[in-house]
Amino acid sequence: MSMTFKYKKVSRPDDVGDAYNPSIPVTLICGNNSVGVIALLDSGADFSVIPKGIAEILGMDFSGEKEIVIGVGGAVDAVSSRMDGMFSWDSGY
Repeated sequence: MSMTFKYKKVSRPDDVGDAYNPSIPVTLICGNNSVGVIALLDSGADFSVIPKGIAEILGMDFSGEKEIVIGVGGAVDAVSSRMDGMFSWDSGY
């Protein structure tokens, strides 16, 4: 089965320049809280990362041990946690 995704322009640091990344609308769910976002599709990722502000809206647990996560934008402190997510396919978003 083949799927086509829209690409969203993402600003990168000046020395890297802009990029166009495949993205889809998803709903992130943690307990009784949920929030809709446009998510980057990264088929090679071992895990997903969300901004702290969204994690706070979802009421996620920050009590775990901090670890350093490294990505395209550099290194940041992170705490592992779990949540559910769902998406429905609508190619016209």
